Amino acid sequence: MAGDVRLGVVMVHGLFSGPEVWGPLQRLVKQDPELGFVDVLTFGYETGVQRLSPLRVFPSIDTIADSLREYLATEAGKYEQLVLVTHSQGGLVVQRYLARMLHDGRGQELARIQRVVMLACPNNGSELFLSLRKRAFGSRHPQEKELRPLNDRVTGTLRTIMRDVVTARTVTDRTCPIPFSVYAGTEDGVVRPESAQAVFPEVAALPGDHSSILKAQSSDHRTFTTLKRLLFVNPVRPPTAMIRNRLLCLFKAGCSVGDATALQLAKSEPFREFLDSLRAIGLSEGEIEPLRDIRNQLEQNESRGTGRGVLVAYAEVLARVIGLVGKRTSTEEFRWFNLGKSLQSIALVAATAWPDDPEIEDARSELFYLSDVVDMPSGLRADVKTYCQLELPTSGRMEMPKEAQRLSNAFCTVL
Repeated sequence: MAGDVRLGVVMVHGLFSGPEVWGPLQRLVKQDPELGFVDVLTFGYETGVQRLSPLRVFPSIDTIADSLREYLATEAGKYEQLVLVTHSQGGLVVQRYLARMLHDGRGQELARIQRVVMLACPNNGSELFLSLRKRAFGSRHPQEKELRPLNDRVTGTLRTIMRDVVTARTVTDRTCPIPFSVYAGTEDGVVRPESAQAVFPEVAALPGDHSSILKAQSSDHRTFTTLKRLLFVNPVRPPTAMIRNRLLCLFKAGCSVGDATALQLAKSEPFREFLDSLRAIGLSEGEIEPLRDIRNQLEQNESRGTGRGVLVAYAEVLARVIGLVGKRTSTEEFRWFNLGKSLQSIALVAATAWPDDPEIEDARSELFYLSDVVDMPSGLRADVKTYCQLELPTSGRMEMPKEAQRLSNAFCTVL
C-alpha cells in the first residue's frame, strides 16, 4: 500500500476473553517491515462467567455490536480502509454489527471495510458443555444464550450477511459487498468445523485448538502468515465520497446520451464534458476513440440542425455508449445512467418530435420505474413522478426541457 495510506486492522475477541488475547498477532504485525502500512486496534467488551456487581450485567450481542459501531466511528474513524479480524464470539459480534447497520440503511458507511477474517466463529453454535452451561447460566447470560446451537437470532443474522454482504454486488443503503475469510481450528473441540465454516464460500482450516489458533509465537505461524496474505490481497474499495462521485458521472453521462443535441459537435463543451464523464466511469481512451470516430463520420453526412434528424443521426453513437457503460457497471450504477438518459430524452422528444414519436411514452415508463428503485429523497421522487405525468400537448411540451434541467440540477446536488 503506497504513500501514507494506513490500513486499520480491528481485532474483536470472543467469550470469556479480552483484547490481550491478540497480543502475539499484534506484536508480529508490528515487527514485520512489510506490514508497515498496518495499524492494529483491539476492541474490547465485558464478558466472563460471573458478574462483578449486582448492579452490572453482561451486555448482549446487540449491545456489543452497537458499541463496536461507535468504536469504528471514533477510535477507527480516521481510517478509510479497515479489515476486521475476529475470534470465536467476536465473529458473531461483527456479523450483528453489519446486519444492524444495513437494517438502519447505513450500508454506505460500511464501504471502507475491505474484509472480515473470522477464526473459530460459532456460526451454528457450540455444543461443548451445553447442558452444564445451561445449568450454570440459565437465562441470565445473554452472550452464552446466543452460542447455543440453532439460535434464531444468530441464524437470522447469518442469513442477512449471506444475502446482503457476502453475495451482494453493489454498495447501497441496504447492501455492501465485503469478502469473508472463514477459518476453523483443526483441533478445535469447542467450535466444530461445520459450525465455524457454516455456509460461507471462502473457508479453510488453520492448525490449533480454540485457543492456540491465536498463539502465534513466530512469523511462520500459519495464522499469522494467512492474515498477512489477506492484508496484501485485500481489495481496495473507494470510500463513500468516491462512490457518490462515480454515480454522479454516470448520471451526467446518461443525461448527455438522453439529450442527443449535446453530442452534436466534437469540439463543443458538452461533448468534452460527456467524454470526461465516460473516463471517470472507467472507459479507456481506446473505448472512447471509436465514439469520436463514429460521431465524426455521422457529422460529415448529417446537418447540424436539431430535431428528429439529430436523434436518427446519433443513434449508433448512443447505442455504443449504452453498451459500453452497461458492461462496465453494476445494476445499481447502470440505473443512475438510465435515470439521466430517460430524464433528458423525454424533454428532447417532447420539444422536437411530439406527438408522433412513441419513444416518449417508453421513456416516461422507464423513468417512473427508476424513480421507485433508485435511492433518492422522497421529495425528489415525487417531482420525478410529476414530471413523468405532465400533460401534452398543452403546457408539458414547453415545460419539460425546463423541468428536466431543474431535476438534473437537483440530482447533481444530491449526489
